[in-house]
Amino acid sequence: MALIGTYETRLLRPETVAGAGAQTVLLVLLDAATGLGAAGWLTGAVFTVATWALLTRALHRSWPPRPFGPANAVTLVRTTLVGGVTALVAESFASGPRITALVALTTVALVLDAVDGQVARRT
Repeated sequence: MALIGTYETRLLRPETVAGAGAQTVLLVLLDAATGLGAAGWLTGAVFTVATWALLTRALHRSWPPRPFGPANAVTLVRTTLVGGVTALVAESFASGPRITALVALTTVALVLDAVDGQVARRT
């Protein structure tokens, strides 16, 4: 690829874009399921931007670029779920808890935490 190493290529890595997109989709789904309010949306949006910026910076510092492996993908999914949990917790302070969604997202994130190490060791 002729542009590998340019700022634009590193800024728009497919993994970072996919992570931000998945976080946004999760917020939309949480809004549809639980009626996520302004506090949840704001917190979720800040989490999304901060995660995208940190991941982009970390990948930028990794030179030459390394492939985004399966363990990193599991971590990205888990991070996306944590963003949903963060939005739900923020919303619970504003208008009451969404226990079912909060427990469901937290459970899946914890299971993926157990899977993440195994995937990393095998790949």
